[in-house]
Amino acid sequence: MSAVAKETPAPPVRGEALTALTTLAQSMSREQLWWSSGYFAGLAAAHAPPALAVVPAAKPEPEQWLVLYATETGNARRVAQRLDAALREAGIASTLADLRDYDPKALRRARNVTFVVATHGLGDAPEGTESFFAYWHGARAPRLEGLRYAVLALGDSSYEDYCAVGKALDARLEALGAQRLLARVDCDVDYEAPAEAWHAGVVRQVAAAETPA
Repeated sequence: MSAVAKETPAPPVRGEALTALTTLAQSMSREQLWWSSGYFAGLAAAHAPPALAVVPAAKPEPEQWLVLYATETGNARRVAQRLDAALREAGIASTLADLRDYDPKALRRARNVTFVVATHGLGDAPEGTESFFAYWHGARAPRLEGLRYAVLALGDSSYEDYCAVGKALDARLEALGAQRLLARVDCDVDYEAPAEAWHAGVVRQVAAAETPA
């Protein structure tokens, strides 16, 4: 089989420019030719296309933790505010919201939630939060397998339905498949010390959960 001759590519310099370059080269010494080659190489480098900028890989967004509270007298709000501050101080992204203003169905999209909920009267939810609890205790509540949560319940042990709202919420979230991050803590009227201990436990557990293996 005969070999197929490869076509020699045409030089990029042709015509009068090639003639002038050849004439110039013939008049140069060896040292001048070496110097000229470096000179032309430098010109070629100056005309090189700009290098593509290296775009650093986007950092993954940190896990967002919701701190939701239901308050009647303001105690649950103050506890939730302290927890929100503690999470932020630990470098954990956190959002604070009152259950009065929170869309109950939005919990389906959440992944990490801490609840601080008070009970008042005869086991009643704080005013304005009834729709949230009614939805999630209802028969149409969806599953929550992707949710991590912790509950702090506030109440008054002199009443029969002590911390009933928090207890019921904790049990309901578990029944819907959510993962309990920390055991529920029930607080009496002197709630500061157990609430602070719960804060510390939540921050430890959240920090451990967010640390890559």
